[in-house]
Amino acid sequence: MRVDALLGLAILGTAACSPNAVEPAAGGSWVGAISTEGDVTTVINESGSVWGGAATLVEEASIGVESGADEYLLGRVGGVAADDERIYALDTQLPALRVHDLEGVHQFDIAPIGQGPGEFREPNGFVLSPAGVLFVTDFGNGLRLVAFDRDGTPLSTRTVNGMSMAAPLQAYADGVVTLRLGFGIGDFAPDGSISNRRRMPEIDMRAWSVRTTAVEGWSASTFYVPKAPGAVWSVLPSGALAVADSGTYRINVEHAEGGRRIIERDAQATTMKANERRYYEQYLATRLRRSSGIVEGEIPPIPETKPYLSRLIGTHDGSLWVVRPGPGIEVPDCADFSDPLEMMRNPCWVDETRIEVFGAEGRYLGEIEVPAGFRTVPAPHIRGDQVIAVVEDDAGTIMVKRYRLILPRERDPQAGVGAPR
Repeated sequence: MRVDALLGLAILGTAACSPNAVEPAAGGSWVGAISTEGDVTTVINESGSVWGGAATLVEEASIGVESGADEYLLGRVGGVAADDERIYALDTQLPALRVHDLEGVHQFDIAPIGQGPGEFREPNGFVLSPAGVLFVTDFGNGLRLVAFDRDGTPLSTRTVNGMSMAAPLQAYADGVVTLRLGFGIGDFAPDGSISNRRRMPEIDMRAWSVRTTAVEGWSASTFYVPKAPGAVWSVLPSGALAVADSGTYRINVEHAEGGRRIIERDAQATTMKANERRYYEQYLATRLRRSSGIVEGEIPPIPETKPYLSRLIGTHDGSLWVVRPGPGIEVPDCADFSDPLEMMRNPCWVDETRIEVFGAEGRYLGEIEVPAGFRTVPAPHIRGDQVIAVVEDDAGTIMVKRYRLILPRERDPQAGVGAPR
């Protein structure tokens, strides 16, 4: 189902009800309204926040060096996770699942490279289940899901027909893993069965696309306008599915046990800088010139504002991190316009990352001050006040860092006193 239709259905379901009185959170500055009609709850965040200020991420451990011992050199990190004792990072370049303690001291690598049971050749992603099972997707031996215990002992190797893209999305205590399957997702059980198939939402992108016509045997292609809105979705650790049309600040959370929550926030989209828009205009024009077809119709302009959100990340305590594109930052020594693929790898403009957090009930908690180089792809592992994330410094060194999330009231006892997390 298209995401705009899905969200529209939920909003229509709440239109007939009377919202609760607008009131601030106790001790905080949050102002909004919460209303429920049937199994649909709508939370409108009008102003302020529950935290009463911005939270910070304080670094407590770091893994990865520019040069030094091999066990601390990281290449392409395809996923991170942690439990009460260890930090796990999948380095798809080695390839190996690297295991460190919570202080960042290397323990061992899980690297059974091969074609047999319990082995992998091209791991693309991994996820840690609540029961402590590590599930690794392997695209080098067909389409396989390889399971290990936390010490690296192989538990199972299963072929998953139709598995696509990189990483498993979530794993649950009963051994079920939510995987990307074609244009949707499905729950893959230990017995090999797939259930709860869901097609991922789409939005109508015709207004933001340019199509070329096939010429001299070349196939036609569709090019999308940079910074155009689109569908954003994520499977949360609870099993809920969060979806949004990034052209609005409205998130639809469908709970696994039934029911739906609509989260809205009154916020402004980031305005594109003039030089930034010109860069993306040139980028699109370069791609079209290098295509083999004749362009059909007019070329849509680059949007004047960026999408409201770019990524949804669920935490293990039920809150939701919303990643938003901030102001553009011009990058020196970037790729020129001669190679569009290189421009994608080394663009001249990048977005400042903004992160805003909503509680499990949908109220806006506040923003997070994002450390330099902090990556949201792959998704950070967030449990309680512990955050494990990939970071890249100015020299290009890849690191995995453990942070502690510090709320405003922990820095200033008078900030947000009595406000729930």
